Amino acid sequence: MLDAKHAVERRIRELGLTHTILAPVYLMQNAFNPWNVGALSAGRFALALPPDRALQQLAIEDLASVAATVAVRPAAFAGERIALAATS
Repeated sequence: MLDAKHAVERRIRELGLTHTILAPVYLMQNAFNPWNVGALSAGRFALALPPDRALQQLAIEDLASVAATVAVRPAAFAGERIALAATS
């Protein structure tokens, strides 16, 4: 999946489109998707990560806030790729 995302970003740049790419980490709200309910109810949350590896997460509201800022000030962020992750 990451290869596809990079290919899309590369193509956007090749086309010369005015753009800003927002690149969030794992969204916190993904944990509450319907297919996770059973595991969460059982006290588990299976991810393809080693148990000792921290999972960077971001709230959708924080992503939306950055997106709104970019939308009202597009020239300030034109051509940028903004990696978004919460810090602890």
